[in-house]
Parts: sequence; C-alpha cells; structure tokens
Amino acid sequence: MNGLSEAMLMDRTTLLRALKPLKREEMIRARSGAEDPRQLVFSLTTIGRRKLTHARKLWQDAQKEFEAQVGSDRAKRMRQDLLTLSV
Repeated sequence: MNGLSEAMLMDRTTLLRALKPLKREEMIRARSGAEDPRQLVFSLTTIGRRKLTHARKLWQDAQKEFEAQVGSDRAKRMRQDLLTLSV
C-alpha cells in the first residue's frame, strides 16, 4: 500500500477510497502480504486485466489525437512540464 500510494502521489486513505470501487467491481483483489500480514497487496483480476487492456487502447488513441492537434514536440514538452509540477 505504501509503495503504491507513493507511486501514485496519493496518501493512503485517499488511495484506499479510490480502490474500493475497483474491488467492489471485482477488478482487483486484496490480500495480506506474505512477509507482513499487516501489509495489503493488490492484484488485478481477469476482469481488471481486460478493463486495463481496453483502457490502455483508449488512452493511446486519445494521446494520438492530442498529438495530432498540438504537435508531438509540444505534447512532449507539456507532459514533461506536468511531470515536473507533480513532483
């Protein structure tokens, strides 16, 4: 949980709330950690993997459309600027 919240730049409470619908819709499952039972380990289910594959395709299509509108160089600079702001 800690590693995921750090990677997502979110606090644990917010992340847990965000994951609840995914768990309810059976896209992810949670289990206790092998080394530390207090640790929560999340994994994608088959449903979750299908949704991720579909979402990735939609994301790639949206990125292509965005780059076609603003240009690939400008899009790259904008992504770099957003990354800088988020850190």
